Amino acid sequence: MKSKHNLLFFLIALPLFTPGLVEAQYLVGIPGLTGALNFNNYINALYALAISVAAIFAVIKMIIAGMKYMLSDVVTSKQDAISDIKGSLFGLAIVLFAYVILFFINPNLVDIAVDIQPANPVQPMPGAVVGGAGGVSPGGAPAGTSDLGAYFFADRGTVDGFRAKCEQPIAGSNERNLYQLVHVDTGMALKPVEVCFRPMSAAARARFDALYEVSREVRDGNTVVSSSFARDLPGAIRNFQMGHAIREITDTASIQTAQNASRVLLAVELKPSNDWVDQNNIRNIRVTCDSLRMNQANVRARHVIVRASPPNPGYVACFIPN
Repeated sequence: MKSKHNLLFFLIALPLFTPGLVEAQYLVGIPGLTGALNFNNYINALYALAISVAAIFAVIKMIIAGMKYMLSDVVTSKQDAISDIKGSLFGLAIVLFAYVILFFINPNLVDIAVDIQPANPVQPMPGAVVGGAGGVSPGGAPAGTSDLGAYFFADRGTVDGFRAKCEQPIAGSNERNLYQLVHVDTGMALKPVEVCFRPMSAAARARFDALYEVSREVRDGNTVVSSSFARDLPGAIRNFQMGHAIREITDTASIQTAQNASRVLLAVELKPSNDWVDQNNIRNIRVTCDSLRMNQANVRARHVIVRASPPNPGYVACFIPN
């Protein structure tokens, strides 16, 4: 009964310590650990190490059972040795096939990634204008909104028909704005804010097309967009338009070195303010990384989230490890 109480206490207390484990910096490496010394990489390395140790113990048990079978003349001892060998083989098969099956279903099932979100969803907006990767739709923003170039926003209820105005067709363009309702932490309560993200700029769209091998064909006056590998192209466009394209990092050499990566597929800056664009990028980077991995001949792409440490920004990145 006491052991059950201890287990229950551990499960209840674990969430209190997990944020510290995620943010901790580890000074001692373990076999199989590559890249940055962080909680996610430690868990993945321990997972691989545990499989290796299980395989070693299985082999040792088979050797001992084989010696027992050869050196004993007692029938019961030989039967016990055979049972030990079968048990070792069965256990080894379970360990190996469990990993193989999970990997073939989805490689991310064997890629542990833990990210603890802050208790407050979004911090107040900074006064600085966002980076210029986002596009600007014709006609400007509705009166009463704050316009930051890549998007405009207003407190919910202060602009009549905000969503309808955001989602109305853009004259002379097949692109469209995207609407999002967010909740901003004012320190005393969560304030609902309506945001309208404009289409990607020409430069950002060209970068997106290159990443997803997008082809655009005009049929009956409409532009038909397709990708050679993306299963959910509209979802990918949405993730870029609402975050990735706004703050994409073009010079990724330092990130490539820090993560011991052979190639960085995508890197996006995180502001110290932790605004809604950051939240979109943090929430969507794994989905984006999964879709980009499909075009890398099943190379196991990884994603990482490096939190901003004021006044220094952080980043989220999708990369192929060495």
